[in-house]
Amino acid sequence: MGTSGEELQEIIYVDEKRLDTYFEQISNPVKFDKIPEWDGEITAGGLIPKLEVQAGRKQKNHPRPYTLVEKVKIFYDYMEKNNLITDNRPVDPFEDDKSSFFRFETMYAYKGSVPAPKHRNDLGSLIIWVSPQPNKQSGQAVSEDSDEAGTLFLLEDFRVPDKDPIAFSSYSTLLLFMEDEVYPAIEYSALASLNERDKKVSALLATDPVLALSRLGAVFGRERLIKTIYRFIATCNEEDNDFSVTIIGYPIVIWG
Repeated sequence: MGTSGEELQEIIYVDEKRLDTYFEQISNPVKFDKIPEWDGEITAGGLIPKLEVQAGRKQKNHPRPYTLVEKVKIFYDYMEKNNLITDNRPVDPFEDDKSSFFRFETMYAYKGSVPAPKHRNDLGSLIIWVSPQPNKQSGQAVSEDSDEAGTLFLLEDFRVPDKDPIAFSSYSTLLLFMEDEVYPAIEYSALASLNERDKKVSALLATDPVLALSRLGAVFGRERLIKTIYRFIATCNEEDNDFSVTIIGYPIVIWG
């Protein structure tokens, strides 16, 4: 997954609260490094005292907290070993196997900042990652399932409790955002102002979500290649985009 000690990592985002909650269930909170102790003695006599040093006879366990990269690697390794995580994007909205709720994916994505409503200028922006369909991504290899895999939306700082994902066979991305399992995460952003009955907005959100969100005032950076571990919470066959599978989820960690 690209988190080896030999490879430098740029951690872009981490849900520390969730990662720590998961981590404390699978690992001790403290790592012990073995450090060699140095033995030495001074021999008197002659004009110059001699210092004899011997190393490696003993090792001392030195406790320290795990680093962020170590936590991510241990978490991923545990999930993979126990078949609790799947690579790549869902292509079936009705995957009911709990082992597939967590995903690891390398993708191209846009990071966007969706402003709060004007009457709530005391609130910060909603940070959302939008990853287009794999077969529409520049530089992304096309798989046999690429036509079914749809757009992925990842919401940072998702504070709704973990639940089993919801799924719809023929639905819209717009309506998916308005479901009770998702709406609390967006209700204080401009996303909540979307009109559920506006078919033009619904179609644009399905086919060009970056443009649709930009018209709400969202600001997006350039497309970039990222890796992420995420959990999806809602899926549907998007009727305005050839029934490809739209996914809404939240990231545990994102790195470049």
